[in-house]
Amino acid sequence: MTGSLIGQKVGDYEIIARIGTGGMGAVFEAKHPVIGKRVAVKVLHPAFAQDPKVLERFVNEARVVNTIKHPGVVDIFSFGKTPGGTAYFLMEFLKGRSVGDLLAAEGAQSIGRSLDLIAQLFDVLAKAHAAGVVHRDLKPQNLFVEDGFRLRVLDFGIAKSLSPELRQALTGSAILGTPGYMAPEQINSEPVTPRTDLYAAGAVLFELLTGRPMLPGKNVGQMLIKALHEDAPRASTLKPDIPRELDDLVARLLAREPSGRPESAQVALELVQGMQRRLEAEGSRPTHGEMAAAGATSKHTPFVPGIDDQATGLAKVIKPKAELDAASLRTEPAMLAVPRPGSAPPRQADEESMRSGVPKRAKSNPVRAAPAMHEVAATAIDRQLVARMKDEASGAQAGGATKWVVLALLLAIGLAAAAWFIFKG
Repeated sequence: MTGSLIGQKVGDYEIIARIGTGGMGAVFEAKHPVIGKRVAVKVLHPAFAQDPKVLERFVNEARVVNTIKHPGVVDIFSFGKTPGGTAYFLMEFLKGRSVGDLLAAEGAQSIGRSLDLIAQLFDVLAKAHAAGVVHRDLKPQNLFVEDGFRLRVLDFGIAKSLSPELRQALTGSAILGTPGYMAPEQINSEPVTPRTDLYAAGAVLFELLTGRPMLPGKNVGQMLIKALHEDAPRASTLKPDIPRELDDLVARLLAREPSGRPESAQVALELVQGMQRRLEAEGSRPTHGEMAAAGATSKHTPFVPGIDDQATGLAKVIKPKAELDAASLRTEPAMLAVPRPGSAPPRQADEESMRSGVPKRAKSNPVRAAPAMHEVAATAIDRQLVARMKDEASGAQAGGATKWVVLALLLAIGLAAAAWFIFKG
């Protein structure tokens, strides 16, 4: 597919180069032959052309973006089919870098810049939620920075529409999202609401302020259990100079219960804007020019929404017949990319693989280590696996509590016996 499209026309644009390949297809650079405008073309893999569920998810991204109508959302402005009958859509061709790349290059951001970026995110979310759309996969790799300060939100491919006009069954038997940014209710297969996005935004803000993921873990299972049973750490424990007001907001955004989070993205935006006004009064809020100058020191490379290079590299390493069980641990696109028409569906990862993060057959056919969880595309996790892990974690906690009760009882008996002997003597 990738080679045969070079030189072909899609709409008014001629495809000139392949930029990246993902599980559901590929993205190309295209150019208008007359005015020279460059666009990105996202093309669905032909293997999924007859799969209505995959096609619907592909089309859904274009549909929800145009429902939101916000300049902070990457524009998708055309949809069609290639001469060979493969679905595609045209979108903006961006230059800059993702927040994930920004953090990898620079580490923790200043308080002023963190507030500026998160305020833009809340502004987009307020508009998206008003349109009845929940993103469900916010993470640093899905947030893009242009000109050093302008934030764009990418990849609405697994967005959940809450409006009757766009309501769709997108998830089937899997939980979609990225571990480390998924809210507890999302992991529990409970209803997804706008506050689900606020949790992910809190995880992004935590990372902007501290330079570290909010939920580090050795594997997917460990991260999911932590999100369900442990309160998020305070950002100030890693960066003590964070103001108490901002530290409290991050903690509220990361509350395990949705009711503990701000009422809406608009409310969160107003809280951030209040902090920005105070910084401005103190003369410590950076201007857009200052942020652009800081961003200009980095290499700006073309970026394509919907293609995660590190996750794509992993998908290439996983062999179609040998490592299907690893695919469901890594990325939803990787899992979707493996089958060919007429082939057997991929097996779900077993529990040992889920806990260890290593495919069961890795000893005989090793694969490259998985990228950090915040760098991978949306993960498709079997709900039954999550339920079993939760049961085992609860059992382990109960077993630990029983052990301490028994020890306390034995200690009490020992003390009582000693006291009786002393008193009798």
